[in-house]
Order: sequence, then C-alpha cells, then structure tokens
Amino acid sequence: MAATMWLHGTANMKITEGLIAVLQRDRPEHLPAVLASYREHGVVSSQSESALGGLIGISNAQLGSIKTRFSGLCLLAVLVSDGSTDLFQQHCLSWLRALQQTIQSQDPLPTMELAVCVLRDLLQYSSQLPELAREIGLNSIPGILTSLLGLKPECHLAAMEGMRACMSFYPRACGSLRGKLGAYFLSKLDSDNPKLQEAACSCYALLPSLGSGFTQGSRGHTEAWTQQLHCLLHTAHGILGQLYEGAETDPVQYEGPGGELPLPPLSERDPLLVLQLRQRYSGVSQSLSALLSSDVSVPVRLPVQSVLSLVCRALAVTPNNIGWLGDGPLKALVLPSVHSHSLHILSALIHSAGARLVQFSSSLCRLFAQTLSAWSPACDTTLPGQQRAYSALRVQLYNTLELWVKVGGASSGVLQGTYHHADVLLAHLIGDITTGTDTVKLRAGKSSPELAGHAGKAGGRRSKGSDLSEVGTQLQRKQDAGANRDTALSAVTALSQIVLTSGTLLKEEIHKKLQELLIPLLVCLQQQGLMGGPGGQLTSPYSSPPARRALYHLLLSLVLAPSPQRPPPLHCGVRLFSQGLGDPSVEVSSFCRDSLTVCNSLLHPRSPSLSLPDPLPQTQSLRSQTGVPFPSARARTLPSLLPQNHLPPEPLRGEAEAGGEGGRKPVFVRYDKEEPGDVEISLESDSDDSVVIMPEGLPGQNPKPAAPAPPPAPAGQSQRPQTGRRTGHQPQPVPEPGASPKSSQAVNNKTGSCSTAGNDTDSNITAAAASSPSAPPQRGGRNWGSSSSSDGASGS
Repeated sequence: MAATMWLHGTANMKITEGLIAVLQRDRPEHLPAVLASYREHGVVSSQSESALGGLIGISNAQLGSIKTRFSGLCLLAVLVSDGSTDLFQQHCLSWLRALQQTIQSQDPLPTMELAVCVLRDLLQYSSQLPELAREIGLNSIPGILTSLLGLKPECHLAAMEGMRACMSFYPRACGSLRGKLGAYFLSKLDSDNPKLQEAACSCYALLPSLGSGFTQGSRGHTEAWTQQLHCLLHTAHGILGQLYEGAETDPVQYEGPGGELPLPPLSERDPLLVLQLRQRYSGVSQSLSALLSSDVSVPVRLPVQSVLSLVCRALAVTPNNIGWLGDGPLKALVLPSVHSHSLHILSALIHSAGARLVQFSSSLCRLFAQTLSAWSPACDTTLPGQQRAYSALRVQLYNTLELWVKVGGASSGVLQGTYHHADVLLAHLIGDITTGTDTVKLRAGKSSPELAGHAGKAGGRRSKGSDLSEVGTQLQRKQDAGANRDTALSAVTALSQIVLTSGTLLKEEIHKKLQELLIPLLVCLQQQGLMGGPGGQLTSPYSSPPARRALYHLLLSLVLAPSPQRPPPLHCGVRLFSQGLGDPSVEVSSFCRDSLTVCNSLLHPRSPSLSLPDPLPQTQSLRSQTGVPFPSARARTLPSLLPQNHLPPEPLRGEAEAGGEGGRKPVFVRYDKEEPGDVEISLESDSDDSVVIMPEGLPGQNPKPAAPAPPPAPAGQSQRPQTGRRTGHQPQPVPEPGASPKSSQAVNNKTGSCSTAGNDTDSNITAAAASSPSAPPQRGGRNWGSSSSSDGASGS
C-alpha cells in the first residue's frame, strides 16, 4: 500500500513538472487543453501545499505581466477549483487583489472574460467559509464593484457577469452601491445587443435583495421587491399605451402603486419610434419575467391579477385592430415580438404562482384559444416543405400551454367541458399536428375545337407531352426538410401532456378525433419509410427523431388515460410500438421498447394486484345491527388502494344511515342521463379514501321488489364472489348479501363507469371546484354535480 502511494505521488510530481515545462514555453494556444488534461489526472487535489508551491509562484508571476496574464489566469482557475480548503483560505485574499488589479488594467476582452470567470469561482467558494466571507464582504466587494462599473464598453457584458456574481454571493455587501448598480442596468435596458440586454435584465431583478439584513431585515427586501414589481408593471403599461394608440377601444390605465422607471425619454419625432418602443418593451418584459422567476428568500405578495391584466392587454390587440395608415404597418410588423415577450411574462407567472392560478383557469384557456386564432393565416396555402406563418409565436404559445397543464394538472381545465374555446384550441392543435399533402391539378384535355384544329397533325401529341412536363415541374420545387418541425413537436408535446393529465375528463369525441388522427398518421409514416434511411427523409415535420418520439408518447398517453366511454387503443398501440422498434433512431426505438413494456403489463399482469381480506364479516354484523342490507363506507372501501391499517375492526357509528342526522353529509356525483339502472357515487366529506356504491332500493329512492336473500354459506367456508358480465373491461364488484338480483344487474351494467368514477371521484371534484373561482371547495354536503346541471355533470 505504501509503495503504491509512493508511486502515485511520484507520477503526480512528474505530471506537474511536465505542466511547468509547458508553462515556461509561453505557448498560450496549447494551455487550455493541457490544463484540462492536468485537471483530469486530479493532481492538484492529491498534492500537498508544499508540492503546489511552484505552481502558485508561477501563477503569481505571470499575473504581474500583461504578456503572460492570460496564462496565469488559466493556471489560477485550476488552483481555485481543485485546491484544498486550507490552500484556498491562505491565498484567497491575495488572489482577489490580483484579480481586481487585472480588471482595472483594461486588458483585452478574452483576458477580462477569463478574469471574471475566476472571480465568480472565488466568490462562490469564499461565501461558504463564514470568517473569510465576512472579511471579503467588508473590504473587497465594494472595490471590485467599483472596478467593474468602470470597464470600457466592449467589456460591459463581462462586467455584468462579475456584478451578478457579487450580488448573488454577497448581497448585503452590495447594498451601498445599489443606486449606482440600478442606474447602470437601466442604461442597458434598451441595448440592441440581445445578450447585453438579457444580462442587464437578470441583474436588475437582483436589486431588491441588496443590502437586506442590517436594519430593515426581511421587511426591506419584501418592500423593495413589491415596489420594483409595480414600477415594472407601470412602465410596461405606459409602453403598451404608446404602441397601441388608436388600436384599443378602451385603453387601460394602471392604477397600482409606484411610478414608471427612470428611463431616458424617447423622441416622438423619430420615424422609428415604434422600433424603439418595441425594444424598450422587450427589456421591461424580460426584467419582469426575471423578477417573477427569481428565488426570493423572504415571503412576498404577488399581484396575480395585475400581471394577468398586463398579459391580457398585450395579447388583446391583433393585426385586425391596427389600421394601415401612418405608422400602422410598422406596429403590425412588431406586434408578434410584443406578444412573444408577453407570453414570457405569463410563463414566469405560472412558474412563480404555480397551482394557485387554478382560479383563473377559465380565463387562461380562453386566452390560449384567442391568441392562436389571432395568429392563424386567413387562408393557409402553405405547401409541404414550406414554413407556415407565425410558427415561432405558435411554438411559444404551445410551450406555455404545456407548462400550464403541468402546473395545474387536471384542474387546468384545458379541453374540458363543452365550451367553444375548447373546440377552437383542439382544432388548432390538430391542424398543427397534421402534415400537408401535395396536390397536382390534372387537366382532362383540350376542348373539342382545339382538337379539331389540330386533327391529323403531330403537334397534338407534342401538346400532350408538354402537359405532362407541366405536371413534372409542379412536383419539382425547392423544399425545406425541417419545415414546421418545431410547431408540430410543440403541439404534439402539449397534447400528450393534456391527455396524460386529464384524459379521463375529456369528452369521448376528443379521444375519437385523436385516435383517428394519430393511428393513421403513424401507420402512414411507417409505410412510407420516413423513418428509415436518408432516402426516406422527405418533407415531413416528423422526419426528426424528437418529433416521432412525441407522436409515440401521445399514443402511450391515449392508452394510459382513456375516456370512460371509449376503449383505449391498446392493441393498435402494441402493433405500432412493435413496428417502432425498427426506427433508426435510438431515442425513438428505446421509447417504443419502454412503451411495449407498459402495454404488456396492462395486457398480461405478471402477478395479481395488492388486495386485502374480504370485509364480509363486517357487512353481516352491520346488517344484524341495523336490519338494512347496506354495506358501510368502511366495509366497501376499495381494497387495492388502502393499506391494512385503514380498515377499523368495527363499523363506525352512524354509517348505516346514509346522509342521516347522525352521519356526515356526503357529496353526490350524478350522471347526465339518469336511468333505472344508474347508481350514485358518494364520497364522504371526512374521508378521502372511502367510496360508497349505492344501488337501488335504499331509503330515499323508489322501492323495488327484492328477491329473497341467498342462503348463507356453511360454516368454515367462505362465500365465493359472484361473477357478472364484463363491461368496459373493468373488474366487477361483489354483490352484498341481501341485495336483489335486479340491483346486482344494475350494478354490473354500470361497472365500467362506476369503477372509473370511483377511482377519479376525488380528483374530479377537486378539479371542478378549483377551476371555478366563484365556488371554492367546501367540506360537507355541498352538491357539486347535480343532474339538473349539465356543466357540472360533464365536468365530473
């Protein structure tokens, strides 16, 4: 063991000597690759401080000369990242002073960018050591920020990266320079450089956290965050008022607290004022998105209604509302950019607020449908291989829709209910998923006078040949193999998330349309060979592996979350997934293999599901006590969903009387069309895992003539459950002793819908209650879905 360690140490010393030899050659072009290989050996972390003394001396010497400063920074980056804690604590302050001198020296841009990267690592590691962090915060941070603020214009991007590192790891120490930093970031808010503007917006969002913790504490941070948010909203409304002047029927005036940001005024005589307003709105919207997405360490109050009002106002103006006089064409030109930045704000709001936006689900669903309709061409004459209009905006909207479904879940309300906006949204999704087809017009021939004039001449045949050549030229045109790929991918991904999250709540017609669209599309793609070889890569948006994988994912979602009234495409899915194993893309073929595993587990379970003992003795004891052949809620609990300790040894008092004075009021979910064989599903308000199936003949219903009860089973033998006709491929419930045959038949006839609704009743009621802002969910006997309300029944 000792010999091995000695040999390892000797090898590390030899490798270090080789690195020193390279450093002395002064060949900076080979230095990054050599240092990367040196780090791969792990030499720095395994050697002692005395062994690394030579490298530290070389680094300090090279940092002092402008010619070798870049090489010294490269070596310093390795020492900072891989050095031990003791080595870092001993040399951290001297390294910070050397970096500050490098920043003040105004070296070339590559050297400044590398210096900022090393500075970020130094600040990150030093902030983890309390004593060292206290000394750096008091003595070094203000000087480093002052040096960064004085850099030349070509280094402003690197300077803001250094400022972001200081504000992220030492926010309290930056409080004295908060005003200067804010003015610096606001001056870059209108920058034409996208990277510079994005960096300024992200840094401006960190200003509320600066200086907190001394006198005002968390309260100061909260007030600064709220004030900055209202200032950004006020400024955004002001810019929209100038951009949408004459296009809004009722202009909105922001009445929230705070005022506009101190941005430099724009000249109204400038002929390109609209472009400057668009650029300013881009910066303000990015700052607002960054502020909403920032991780705050204190509780803050988010004005959701104010942010949603800004987004709705920005998306309400469409090209149809803008006139074509004056600067109207220029406003219509920049309108997609304004809508795109507004959707970024909406995405940030969804990330920040999360599922608390469920009360606005109806407004969000209408907003998605209206925006897609506004950015749809009036007459789409796009040929296969050509990019459709407004594709980038539609991609972003589909991404926002997918995010909302992920956050809101089944309560998002997307494609649910019988609303018009749900049909419009589904039509747009299907339209962007469907691939275009080539159409060729064939003429039957010339008219009879023309044929008579050319009779007996050879020119007639040449004319027919020219017609065929015309058809050939129609089929030969310039095409883009990746046209509409992003649009189709985003639409399929969003639809897969919708089906997987709330597939059982969607209408049967939606499942029918999706199955009729998806299965022939996959079959056509497999038959045409679009997935095999370069020769098959035609002008289909599904020629890329991610798009094909998204199609298979949508098929799997339809299999896993089918409609209660329509069977899932399980057997078609197995066939298509089997054919997908031959896809040349490993990403697609591996997903098909995983999907086949899921389908096989559904078709052929390897073992029976988890089950509990039959609660028959409790039912008999309850009947003997009450005289009513009605199973208790505890006795009829679904056994496959609960552990053993959820079943009490004795029935609870008052369970025999459903909705009586002694029991709690249940919540009933009824169907639209009530028939004599229908049943009611009752979910007790004080239990989330108790489902009661109430057959006919109970108190409160029309009495039915009951057949005599079957004879009890002999002692020592258990009753075998009766089997009925399978309906909807769902397991059959066991009829209780004393139940009439007609009641058992009614239960068996409704087993499919009963079983599905029983598993999803709790989530459906929560979704229906959460999606309605005027009807918050309450506990007790509130009837959410009566038979007289069509909306409630369809939502359930």
